[in-house]
Amino acid sequence: MSGVSGEATIAAAFATYFEEVCTVNSAVQAANLRSELLKLKADYIVNDDLAEYLVSDAEVQAAIEKLKKGKAPGADSLSGEHLKNAHPILHRILTKLFNCMILTEYVPDAFGISTLVPIPKAGKSLNFVGGYRGISLTPVISKIFEQCLMLKFHPYLKTSERQFGFKSGTGCTLAVYSVRKTIDYFTKKGATVTVCSLDMEKAFDKMNRDALFIKMIKKESP
Repeated sequence: MSGVSGEATIAAAFATYFEEVCTVNSAVQAANLRSELLKLKADYIVNDDLAEYLVSDAEVQAAIEKLKKGKAPGADSLSGEHLKNAHPILHRILTKLFNCMILTEYVPDAFGISTLVPIPKAGKSLNFVGGYRGISLTPVISKIFEQCLMLKFHPYLKTSERQFGFKSGTGCTLAVYSVRKTIDYFTKKGATVTVCSLDMEKAFDKMNRDALFIKMIKKESP
């Protein structure tokens, strides 16, 4: 593996690689975004009634039912099957927990702990760390909380109609088909078609959270 051997050495090589992958491209730009966020946050007038964003037992239950089976557990060793097969009282307990978190505006640190697992990329060499992508195994309880928040904040999370990937109810196949038919139309008429594509492979790894919060503030989200 990239010229190294031994479990500990290989694990360290992966850790270094994924740390570099998730490092910002520009420290200057990151500092500018942080300054902009702090200024917007200081001037942001929020008169939200937190009671409006409390979750219900039904919403928690629906989030649990949406969990996919057969997924690897996170650092807490809990999987979706544990929640799906648990006593119904669990819905009420989680509802109280989530509502306490919302009212106190505090999320436990354990919700942010994840285990990074390297997954082989299709068509890439498995002898180099660059041939793997990282998958984060997060606590299943935090996933339920995320689903509840997504439901509450859905009106503020609209995406462009021109985005086809990474969203429910659509896919890149539609976009690829449209591009292909457009190219065929012009080439059949003897015209030259120039196509420009941008590889966004590491876009999610490089995403600056401050930039994300800036966008949410500009959308006047609660």
